[in-house]
Amino acid sequence: MEFYLKKLLLEVKKLKTFFYTPEKIIKAVNGIDLQIYEKEIFALVGQTGAGKSITALSIMKLVPPPGIIVDGEIFFEGVNLLEKDEEYMRKIRGNKIAMIFQDPLKALNPVIKIGKQIAEGLVLHKKFNEFYALKEAEKILTSLGIRNVEEVLQKYPHQISGGMRQRVQIASALICKPSILIADEPTSSVDPPIQFQVLNTLKKACITYNTSMMLITHNLAAAYLLSNRIAVIHEGEIVEENVTDRFFKNPLHPYSKCLVNAAERLGNKNLNLNTLGKLKLKGSGCKFYHICPYKKNICKTEKPPLKTLDRFHKVKCFHY
Repeated sequence: MEFYLKKLLLEVKKLKTFFYTPEKIIKAVNGIDLQIYEKEIFALVGQTGAGKSITALSIMKLVPPPGIIVDGEIFFEGVNLLEKDEEYMRKIRGNKIAMIFQDPLKALNPVIKIGKQIAEGLVLHKKFNEFYALKEAEKILTSLGIRNVEEVLQKYPHQISGGMRQRVQIASALICKPSILIADEPTSSVDPPIQFQVLNTLKKACITYNTSMMLITHNLAAAYLLSNRIAVIHEGEIVEENVTDRFFKNPLHPYSKCLVNAAERLGNKNLNLNTLGKLKLKGSGCKFYHICPYKKNICKTEKPPLKTLDRFHKVKCFHY
C-alpha cells in the first residue's frame, strides 16, 4: 500500500493510562503500542469500554480526572509529547493534531456562531484576521458538501441538523490542515442513513488535505471501508494489528476470529461490536483461554506477548 513508504508521524510506546477510584484501579489503557504513518487511515476497533477513547485522549493529553497517564511515550514528529507542558500542547491541539468528538453538539460552543467557531483555529494558530479566516471557513464547508454556506455560517449549533453539525466539527478540525485527525466514533450521534455520508466525507477530506486519520470505532463496516490498517483493542490491550484487507481475510487472534466470524454470519461486515456482549475474561494467563480452540497449558498460566509477525502484523497469542 501507498503508506508503506511514508514517514512515521505518531508512535505510541507502552502507554498506560489508569483511573484511580476509591473502589479500585481501572487500567483503561494497559501498555499499548501503535504507529500512524503519513497519509494513512488507521482504525482502532473494540467494544465500548475497551480503551479506544482513552487512548485518543491520552494522545491529546486530555485525560479527565481521576485518570492519569502513568507510563509510556507518545512521539509526534520525533517529540515525546508526555515530556511537554500544557503551553506546548495548546500549540499542537487543533493545529497539528485535531480531534473530532463523539457528540458534536457538546463539542461545539452553543453561544458562538458556526462561522466563528470554524475560523477560530486559523485565528489562533495561523494568525489570520477574522475576515480571511471566515472566507476559509466558507471554502472548507463548501468542500464538505454543505449548501447555503453563508447562511449556515451565521447559525448556532442547535439550529442545524446532527449530520451538518458533524460536518461543521470536521471543518473545524481540518481548517488548519493538521497532520493527524483523530475521529472518535464520528457517526455515533447521527442517524443511520447519514452515517456513511459522514464517513465518506471524512475519507475524502483526509485525501484532499493530505491528513492521516486515526478512526476510533465499534463498527467493523466503518473500519473495513475506510482504513488501511486496523488494530483490535480489548480491555486496554491491543490483541491484533494488521493491514485491513489481510485482517479480514485471515484474523489470527481468537477474539479477532470471533468478531470477523460474527460479521460473516450476518452476511456483511456491518457489525456493531457492542451487540456481541462483553467478554469479561479473567485468569492468571491469557484472558481468552476459555474460548480458544488452540489453547495449551502455557495459555492458562502465562500472559502472551504481542508478537510481531511482519512490519504491520502483530498478534497477542502464543499459538496464532
